[in-house]
Amino acid sequence: MGSIRDLNARKLQREREHQSTASNQLTDIDALTGLPNRRYLINYLQGMFADTQRATKPSAAILFVDLDDFKLINDVMGHEAGNDVLIQVSQRLRSAVRDTDLVVRQGGDEFLVVILDAPRKDPPLTPKAPEEFVRIAQHLANRVIDHLKEPIVIGGQEHHLSASIGISLCPDHGRNASTVIQAADTAMYAAKKQGYGESFLYSIEMFTKRRERLSLKARLRTAIEQEKLALHYQPIVDMNSGRMVATEALVRWPQSSGEIIMPETFVSIAEESGLIKPMGDWVLETAARQLNRWHQAGHMLRMTINLSVHQLYPEGDPDRIAAIVRRYVDPVWVTLEITESVLMIDPTTMERVLNQLHGHGFRIAIDDFGTGYSSLSRLQHLPVQLLKIDRSFVAKLDQADRGAAMIPIIQQMAVSFDLEIIAEGIENRAQYEYLCATDIKLGQGFWFGRPVPASQIRHHQRLPGPGTAP
Repeated sequence: MGSIRDLNARKLQREREHQSTASNQLTDIDALTGLPNRRYLINYLQGMFADTQRATKPSAAILFVDLDDFKLINDVMGHEAGNDVLIQVSQRLRSAVRDTDLVVRQGGDEFLVVILDAPRKDPPLTPKAPEEFVRIAQHLANRVIDHLKEPIVIGGQEHHLSASIGISLCPDHGRNASTVIQAADTAMYAAKKQGYGESFLYSIEMFTKRRERLSLKARLRTAIEQEKLALHYQPIVDMNSGRMVATEALVRWPQSSGEIIMPETFVSIAEESGLIKPMGDWVLETAARQLNRWHQAGHMLRMTINLSVHQLYPEGDPDRIAAIVRRYVDPVWVTLEITESVLMIDPTTMERVLNQLHGHGFRIAIDDFGTGYSSLSRLQHLPVQLLKIDRSFVAKLDQADRGAAMIPIIQQMAVSFDLEIIAEGIENRAQYEYLCATDIKLGQGFWFGRPVPASQIRHHQRLPGPGTAP
């Protein structure tokens, strides 16, 4: 009887161990795709870093694969279709890599591939030189991108995807799992900035830039909270009379050293971090307050203010924007500028938001017109009153370039649609005289004046016109 009890106890122990092992295995598997998940990957990489035999460089590469615009599939076709795409993507990834490589679903539409410095054939070869291993990683990244470009069938219809891939090396770019994955993630965002369907190799310079960017973001948050930003104003001029009729409010970031950081350095950081909304509110309020002061002094100017897409979409609040401005001036005195590319993000929603803003009295201007992809048919239905010709066309007026030919075309189109035009970037007399001959009424650029603080705006100065010099 005692022997039977011992046998039963050992059997029960083995069953419990088997159940425990099976349970652990399930927690390491992504339920949707059947691929190993992030938990498995972390343990796998930590084991690899603990292997002292892998101390030579490089011993592995991480490919961080992110699908481009996957959110559109979920939004338009539903999550079931999105899941179907993810399953098909996982299958393509497995078919694109070697048997010795590991494919993992990180979560959402993010996948990772771990490439080991393993030989493709026997007998075993010596470890590859770093340059050769990097080439292998980049070649595989391009192979993955090509595989994912092939049409995916969803609901009987073909759809095209692309992916951006960041590459990091172990242990060059990190000596623990989290660091090396983060490095690949950083490289992936750099790939997206190059354009969809690209790959990018992480570098130490990227780490330095990322650290500087994080520092800049922290300082920007403080500057916004403490209202340490500044607005400069650039004249918009009636080119026939040389009279200033409006100003454009342009944000600047003064430093204690006297340096002024320009918006192209920090606006993208504000957009990525969510700081663009409080910063945008401050710009609207400060510009409206200054316009009120000018009106009180008898200078009846208009004001143009740039809006970021993040102030309009996906949670734009036209009523709130109008309330901020209305504390100081009637919105009819304010023109809100948006870039042409913003119109293409979600045309239906953007049309609704712009109509609401126009309903409050705002004029709507399209900035950098001619560089985007907005269709003329849509332009007819949008509440747009003003087009700003991009400075790149003005800069090429003295060259045999198609850009110069665009200006009279835009002018004729504007007349047909009953729109005003402002030519941006006017910097010399030749440009000014050409535009006057094209019958463009309003101009802006260094020829008339650089952006300056409100205190330096000279309202009664006659700005460059016929026969004058700046």
